[in-house]
Amino acid sequence: MIAETNRLILRRYRESDLQDLYEYLSDPEVVAFEPYKPMTLEETKENLAWRISTEEMIAVEEKATGKMIGNVYLGKRDFEALELGYVFRRDRWGMGFARESCDALIRLAFRRGVHRIYAECDPENPNSWHLLEGLGFRREGYLKKNVFFWRDSQGKPIWKDTLLYARLAEPLSFRPALAEDAALLVSLYDAAFRADFLRYGECPGYGRTPEQMAQSIEAYPKTVIMSGEAPVGVLSARETENGEIYLGCLCVIPEYQGMGIGTRAMEYLEAQYPQWRRIRLVTPADKAENLGFYGKCGFSVTGEETDGTVRVAALEKNRPQAST
Repeated sequence: MIAETNRLILRRYRESDLQDLYEYLSDPEVVAFEPYKPMTLEETKENLAWRISTEEMIAVEEKATGKMIGNVYLGKRDFEALELGYVFRRDRWGMGFARESCDALIRLAFRRGVHRIYAECDPENPNSWHLLEGLGFRREGYLKKNVFFWRDSQGKPIWKDTLLYARLAEPLSFRPALAEDAALLVSLYDAAFRADFLRYGECPGYGRTPEQMAQSIEAYPKTVIMSGEAPVGVLSARETENGEIYLGCLCVIPEYQGMGIGTRAMEYLEAQYPQWRRIRLVTPADKAENLGFYGKCGFSVTGEETDGTVRVAALEKNRPQAST
């Protein structure tokens, strides 16, 4: 498995995908904008052998049915770039599967260091370029009669136009939160902590008013995490005494989670306090994803306590001693 979403498993192709693959590659509507005609079963079998052999073609399996419903193509190109493509069976159109699968793979690619992902599509296929725009791609060009797939009855090329879309890995930056950012921080906290509130029935970061947040910003320094021009999270920490840092909050909104932003935020925190000796925090004791993340960042659980009605784990990270 390459990745997993709420509804989908993204994986390599296998021989058992033949029938599912044939069902959509043989559909004239599905392949109408592709550089190939509807395939026979024998042609599909040959095509499947290629798909199994390459890492660039990713099968999309629907969890609810176990059926392979389409594919996403991520072809390696020069200059740390990937080319994106996608094909899905017709009875799954309009259900968000293409966006869900592409979004997961795009985030994974950027997390692995890809600089640019681009896609080319037919101007007469608005569903395709609407999908790209929904995924955050920007139109970079309209190429007139730049490509042909077929020839007419006289052997002349049937030229086609092409739309060029691309999305760059967004640079991550950090800026101090100001009092006028109170409403923004409320929205970021609520988006990041809504799941915790629903899970535990309470959450200190959820449901604050802008007035309460403005007071909190003044009393407890906060940093807005930016991905490009988009605010995507909050880091809140303060130095207590003798180089000890208390991390009150590190949150990233759901659509940007899993992209390494939390790790970068921890690196930023340590750089902001170059003389730090120990970093402490608490997190729900039964929240395995948080414990796993902080464990990878070098934290250890030092105990448990009750905060309101929620059992929380106390964690700390001590600065490594310089070797002599």
